[in-house]
Amino acid sequence: MPQDRELLLEKLFETYYSTRKNKRNTHSCAEYEVNYEGHLIALCDRLLDKTYQPKRSICFISFYPVQREIFAANFEDRIIHHLIFNAINPIFERLFIHDSYSCRKNKGTSYGIKRAKRFARAVSDNYTKEAYILKLDIRGYFMNINKQTLCRQVFDVLDKYKHEIVFNFDFLRRIIKLVIFHDPVNNVLVKGKRSDWQGLPRDKSLFHAKSDTGLPIGNLTSQLFGNIYLHGMDKFVKYQLGFKYYGRYVDDFLLFSTDKQKLVKSIGQIADYLQGVGLEIHPKKIYLQSIKHGFKFLGVFILPHRVTIDRRTRSSFYHALRKDFSSNEDFVASVNSYLGYMNNYDSFRLRRKLLFDPSLTFKMKFTANSNLSKVSVCSAR
Repeated sequence: MPQDRELLLEKLFETYYSTRKNKRNTHSCAEYEVNYEGHLIALCDRLLDKTYQPKRSICFISFYPVQREIFAANFEDRIIHHLIFNAINPIFERLFIHDSYSCRKNKGTSYGIKRAKRFARAVSDNYTKEAYILKLDIRGYFMNINKQTLCRQVFDVLDKYKHEIVFNFDFLRRIIKLVIFHDPVNNVLVKGKRSDWQGLPRDKSLFHAKSDTGLPIGNLTSQLFGNIYLHGMDKFVKYQLGFKYYGRYVDDFLLFSTDKQKLVKSIGQIADYLQGVGLEIHPKKIYLQSIKHGFKFLGVFILPHRVTIDRRTRSSFYHALRKDFSSNEDFVASVNSYLGYMNNYDSFRLRRKLLFDPSLTFKMKFTANSNLSKVSVCSAR
């Protein structure tokens, strides 16, 4: 049975409304919104007659919190990404382990930090016993995801749950494969200077990825596919290697144990598993230490009984305060996002030091609340 046009059009409109929520200030969204009904009907027809192809992406370098290459998809392609995500994420969400934190409802960085703190306390009996943490990272993760392997992983699961999917399965399979195998490097619009790429490792750029590997950082589907690709490793570490205290955020993962030799042995075991899916542990990002010495994770430094802000987050906030914002609203939104995040941890003195640095000059006057978790612009008189 072919894909029902009325159902697809209904889902496209629903997806459009949710996709535009945080994109209404972008040029491609504003352009689309002028005649969104006509655009969605035309998109529906192109999907059904198999003539839909992803549009041109914009590529640029983001410098904070770290230097990263971003491929920003056209707004219409974002609608397709959300359509796929909404159709298949509920299935995978049930299968993922509890402690993978990226791009998941009610999870994220704050939850990952909370769980890491809990694991450190639990494995050490509240820091009364010697225990260790192993922190690992995957070299050039998104650029080395093998597309054929990813496809097999996705459809091995979806084949078992196709009765739960609202779309015709062959139709959905086709657009998922179209997104996975699309190479945004072709016909890309590069923004910024060539020098922006200086210092970016080759394994962090799609321009240097092999033709059968690499997903663009910035797409919603890439975040979901990234979780799917490492789901097998998650199960391997927890259930085959037997690590009760384990958590992962994208390609940054932690293992806790009182047995240091078990952790040492696991490095080779995990490396062997990753080699089977075309990945490798970053040799310069292997951290094995007593938890009493603390460890970095997701922008903080976790120590016994306290959590502080790490240097990278401090630097990001420092530069954000010195950025030339186009509006007061943008300034407030950016600063408050940092303050709200940092307020969860031991950072009052740091926030006060950075926010009221005498070397700072602002175009507007602002006030901060008593605990420095929020600023607001003073109204003009």
